[in-house]
Amino acid sequence: MAHRLRPEGLDFVETAPVRHVFTREMPVSSEAVHRALTDVPGWADCFPQVRTARAAGAGRDMPLAGGMRFRHARSGTP
Repeated sequence: MAHRLRPEGLDFVETAPVRHVFTREMPVSSEAVHRALTDVPGWADCFPQVRTARAAGAGRDMPLAGGMRFRHARSGTP
């Protein structure tokens, strides 16, 4: 069952009841990282919790470890 989350500002990161933080040291430039982030299917290689990732219309669809699924629609899309 899909559940639409309410919009939050950037300050929510300070008060969110649950946060998932993943870090990885990468010996590459920030430009290379930004280019890699536009390669949505490649996210599964960078983030172990992401099983697969694909562009879905104007957003993203990512099944996650543990059976959850993350679907993101860019602003202005349903």
